[in-house]
Amino acid sequence: MQNKTKLTDSMYYVGVSSHFLQKFENLIPLSEGVSFNSYLLIDEKTVLFDTVDSSVSGEFLQNVEAALDGRDLDYLVIHHMEPDHSSSLMEIIKKYPNAKLVGFKYTFKFFEQFFNDEYQDRYHLVKDGDELKVGKNTLQFISAFLVHWPEVFVTYIPEQKILLSADAFGSFGSLKGHLFSDEAHFNLSEVRRYFVNILAKFRRNVITLLKKIDKLEIDLLLSLHGLIHRDKDIIKLLFEKYHLWSNFDVEEPGVVITFVSMYGNTALAASKLASTLAKSGVKNIRIYDLNTVDFSFVMSDVYRFSNLVVMAPNYNVTLHITAQHFMTELEYHGLTKRNYSIIVNESWGGRALPLLVETFDKMKDNTLVGEPLTIVTKLTPETSEKLNKLASDIAESIK
Repeated sequence: MQNKTKLTDSMYYVGVSSHFLQKFENLIPLSEGVSFNSYLLIDEKTVLFDTVDSSVSGEFLQNVEAALDGRDLDYLVIHHMEPDHSSSLMEIIKKYPNAKLVGFKYTFKFFEQFFNDEYQDRYHLVKDGDELKVGKNTLQFISAFLVHWPEVFVTYIPEQKILLSADAFGSFGSLKGHLFSDEAHFNLSEVRRYFVNILAKFRRNVITLLKKIDKLEIDLLLSLHGLIHRDKDIIKLLFEKYHLWSNFDVEEPGVVITFVSMYGNTALAASKLASTLAKSGVKNIRIYDLNTVDFSFVMSDVYRFSNLVVMAPNYNVTLHITAQHFMTELEYHGLTKRNYSIIVNESWGGRALPLLVETFDKMKDNTLVGEPLTIVTKLTPETSEKLNKLASDIAESIK
């Protein structure tokens, strides 16, 4: 059953949602599925922008056929070769043998890695700044190197002020009837979580792309995942947030408390810290058990808020392995411009504290707030007083 939607006089949405997919890239939890977006331009020439994951290819092929309405396909623009967008390519290529494949040099390198080199005669190689006239519309190709793969590029159509942004400005979550963000529930948290866990490793490359597209007039922002954006205020907000996130700037004041607790004592200390911060007037407080909450949610709030607290016990004379994994995640992201505090719990010694200190020292331009606190097994009146002092220091750092 086909399900196409007309976006403008000549642009159609032909993508498909997966409402039941539980993990993105078999790694990141999805609470509400994900969409695989694809678009079709009908002009003197017909242009399909990207394909979809093979798990939803059946509906996708019907959508494309319905939108073409008997016409042949002239061009297939391949913005991104990752399989969630490319694993239906061969079905389109075989169904429409006259279609030229539009891509950058790395596009076809990856194409041949995933598939084969039998279609070189159909390659239409483009580079940064090239244009392709397809009738009333002009496709302007802009390199988006490493946002988040090497072959990625975006396409601007000046006649309609449309930006097809590849994975940039995407979001987790399937589309539930409404396509436009001004009509549906626009979940900024899932936009942020998508950026942090998909694009943030390549923040510098996102900055480079933003410099190229900041001045473009955009009436329609089309990403490969998530809602379509036409509301000027939402598009402006997305660009503002991308500038913040790509520079790892603080979005708003607040404290993210992360903890690992084996028998509950560290968890109790985390709860007491949160309560004390709240009584000190801190409004935004998040508390995460690192053993039960996926890091994708935690890191999203690390990007959002100004302060981070890491609380962890010694385990076999070293830092608990879950806390080690979390610190590796912080290093991977290049944590910067944040206030941080350290609390460790030990019953008979170990290297948890020096390991946390050493790892934070490797990350640049962060500020230690308060003295690192060591709890011996459980909170005592003495260590509770020190915890109160640390909470006071954290609250003061936010003012």
